[in-house]
Amino acid sequence: MGEVTRGAVAVLVVVVLSGSIAPAVTVADSAAAETTVDTDVPASADQSGSPSRQLSAGVDQFGLGVGDTAGSDTGQQDDGTLGLTQRFHRLPERPGTVRVRLAYSVPARVVSMRAALPDGATFVSQRGFVRDNETHFRWRATTQQPTLTYDYRINETIDRTGPHGTDGRALYAGTGQWALFERPPTPTYWEATGGTPIVFDRGSSTAGPGAAGEWLVYLGEHELHERTAHGQRFRLVVPAAATLSERPSAILDALANSSDALRVGDRDETVFLIAAPTGPVEWGVRGVQTGDTDAWVRDTEPLDQPDNAWLHEYVHTRQAFTPTSRTAWFTEASASYYASLLSLEQESVAFEAFRDRLARGTHPVYDGVVLSNVSTWEGAPDYDRGSLVAGELDRRLRVATDRERTLQDVFREMNGQQQPVSQLDFLELLATTGGTSVLDEGQTYTETTASVETWNRTTHAAVFGQLPARVGYELPPAGDAEGYRITGPYRNETVADDSIQLVTGERLTVDTLVSNAGGTAGVYNVSMRVNGTVVDETSGQIEAGESTTAPLSHRFPTPGTYHVVVDGERLNVTVQRPVRANVVSLDVEPTTAEQGDTVVLTATLYNGEPRPGEATVVFTRDSEEVGRRHVTMPAYNRTSIEREISLPRPGAVSLGAGTVPSVEVMVRPNRVRTMTATETPTPTATSRGDGAGPGVVTLVVALSVLWVALRCRR
Repeated sequence: MGEVTRGAVAVLVVVVLSGSIAPAVTVADSAAAETTVDTDVPASADQSGSPSRQLSAGVDQFGLGVGDTAGSDTGQQDDGTLGLTQRFHRLPERPGTVRVRLAYSVPARVVSMRAALPDGATFVSQRGFVRDNETHFRWRATTQQPTLTYDYRINETIDRTGPHGTDGRALYAGTGQWALFERPPTPTYWEATGGTPIVFDRGSSTAGPGAAGEWLVYLGEHELHERTAHGQRFRLVVPAAATLSERPSAILDALANSSDALRVGDRDETVFLIAAPTGPVEWGVRGVQTGDTDAWVRDTEPLDQPDNAWLHEYVHTRQAFTPTSRTAWFTEASASYYASLLSLEQESVAFEAFRDRLARGTHPVYDGVVLSNVSTWEGAPDYDRGSLVAGELDRRLRVATDRERTLQDVFREMNGQQQPVSQLDFLELLATTGGTSVLDEGQTYTETTASVETWNRTTHAAVFGQLPARVGYELPPAGDAEGYRITGPYRNETVADDSIQLVTGERLTVDTLVSNAGGTAGVYNVSMRVNGTVVDETSGQIEAGESTTAPLSHRFPTPGTYHVVVDGERLNVTVQRPVRANVVSLDVEPTTAEQGDTVVLTATLYNGEPRPGEATVVFTRDSEEVGRRHVTMPAYNRTSIEREISLPRPGAVSLGAGTVPSVEVMVRPNRVRTMTATETPTPTATSRGDGAGPGVVTLVVALSVLWVALRCRR
């Protein structure tokens, strides 16, 4: 059975003005390189659309084509996805040539599309295209599933000498039984309507036995060996024509152990490796790493030597930094040094073999080499002198920090940098990691011809003997319900996703996973970058074998698309303005009242959108504002707010809030009490309790007066 890999990248934004399509042509699988005259410029090359390529023989890098990453099968295309599957057929009768069938799935929003054949291709057939010339084709729009078929020459050679060069010249090749090659680019151009990007989703598949990675393809009978370790899935393709010098399980063990030991960030989810058959083919290099995650290594390569090609190419997959011309040496130097050091730590080689490998950097051919000046290079100084300098800087960093910091800390910071790593950046990282003394040594070893010496076993035991701290950082895995928290005026909740949707004013907190796989306590210093700028950082000490979480957070005040990076791992965050919630109903209690009373007006609001919303509710009485209130609401939420409103005037009163119809309250006038002049009878006095009350006293006085009057009359 064949194998399918896919990848998707949004690469087009089309603007529609006055009903017409603004010219928005997108090219997939073609890279653009900017030319400058700076002496510290990105060490990249042409515009061929080839992937970033790391060869064991040290071939120059090439720009990675936009829109061409491999991943999992995304299934049927939607209205915003332009799908393309490259299907590869082996042609046994024509070694060195394969047949490629391009099958497009064109969404309705695409109004025009063109495709071009890559160099080395010969047209075979088409369906749904019009041929403009020998290499360019135009979609006829008569079918949403057009196809284009061509034959492609895969043989490629290279002239190279050096540590990883061999006697042959082949870089990619095919025989009557198998083919190993780098998939061709897929130049595709289109125009589309709508305001959202068209996603270019490219996939690879094989007709018959075969396996495809992000960029490398193998056609032929094979066995697939897999291992999952430390967040990575290793896929090792062993062709039937290959004769491995090592057991597949031993190779996977070495890779898994290196994944754990190398705490420099940029752990790709999948690493794709092919054991290249050496029988009928004389390869020009011992191994090649291409793209981000793919590599082939000769089947005869052993594990028990310091020039471990398997680990060398694996280290390349962990390099996310872009060097400049002055730091280009570090690419091969770090791969060579760590391949040797990891082999030593895994007890695959003895110390003497490790020391002898580094000692190649002292060869007289390198006496005039300045690593930061490629015009002085003779032989392969980046592999030899570079690995010795990398090792010496690692040793000095350990000494300067009492083995708490290593060259991996510098490597990790380089991976986290969004811009090309300049010589000044490299030296500053040495200073922040190990102090000014290490900076001075790094400047001397990279900017002058000063000699560097290897160290002996005693020194190595004192500095490297006990496993140093190996502090690594990871984002919480997708699906971790506690790893990502959103707080702010709208909500306080956790999300189980690595693609975060926020609204302005919300804060995202990421519980970064910190672990120490080393043998001593170490210091961690982890930062969060948003679009390349450090927005939060934290540090602390972590014991050997322990793990902890380090919260990092940032508040997003403005809308936009943001790349949040922690230790080289990226999290996509989309920030939008909150939606406007609406008042959907009004209720009043009571519906009748007397003048001077108050009633309670209840406004019910609803947010039916998938993101939080807000509203400012204005309460009115007979169209006059009597109060207002600001309300924030989660997504898909209904809530009610109340307001007491006084009723100073009688009659029908209209109460309102928002845009819904107002409600009426009938207000009765107050009862006015009037007094009428009448004869007022003398009240009867009463008293309660013991003793004479005031009524009794009055009666006694009246009787006394009457008795006196009667006596006088007599």
